[in-house]
Amino acid sequence: MVPYCNHLDWEPMNPIITIVTIVKDHVIGLRETEESLFSQDFQNWQQVIVVGKSLDSTLLEAQAYSILDRRIKVIEQKEVGIYNAMNVGILECTTEYVWFMNGGDKFFSNVSLKNGLSQIFGKNLSFIVGGYQIENGSKNFSQKPKFLSQLHFALNRKSGCHQSMIFRTEDLKKIGGYDQRWVFAADYDACLKLIKNSSARSINEILALIEPGGVTDQSLKKMHFEKQKIRDELFAGRLLHLTASRLWFYLALLNLGLKRRSG
Repeated sequence: MVPYCNHLDWEPMNPIITIVTIVKDHVIGLRETEESLFSQDFQNWQQVIVVGKSLDSTLLEAQAYSILDRRIKVIEQKEVGIYNAMNVGILECTTEYVWFMNGGDKFFSNVSLKNGLSQIFGKNLSFIVGGYQIENGSKNFSQKPKFLSQLHFALNRKSGCHQSMIFRTEDLKKIGGYDQRWVFAADYDACLKLIKNSSARSINEILALIEPGGVTDQSLKKMHFEKQKIRDELFAGRLLHLTASRLWFYLALLNLGLKRRSG
């Protein structure tokens, strides 16, 4: 059942950010995300919910939200894959900024949307990346405030997750959105391309509360191999970058192997 919301008569006046929510077979997760969005003290947003082919009532739930609130649009995904769905969401964005908050993920607090936007609005940045926390975990994955270089972002174990990032929509569209050749790391690829073309910055604000057990979490070794292929492409012809990248790759695999043995 969709919870009551008090935005029925709200007429959006030039919203500046679109929240893109990807969801499939996850009614409870969608409800949690929507409750988190409605609780934000900044309300000048619109939302695109992209629903993958679901066996449960996720699509009906999303459509019910769109009936209750004119700011919400629902798209049925015709193809498959999270990055395809994210690209579908990007194409629907007419606002200056976009934030991907998938079904089951939430804003860290009721001021996260306002605080995150204050860090990018009016600045010449392609994206900002904040910190996040895994739900039911006590540790925050925070960021140190700084401008990001390609190499720093590429070789940072805590480079962030897309749920804690705000992007300038125009810049995402210029690079063609997310490269669907990559199954696990197209967001990593997109960030590196954006940093090359423009500026990006990390902030120390914790922005997102992430649902555990995502696809990447379950396929860490495959993700590392994919990220190395991405770095090989983007750093082609830059010997220092390639050398550092491959050393990082081998150390990451070694660390992953040690963790599995100890676990």
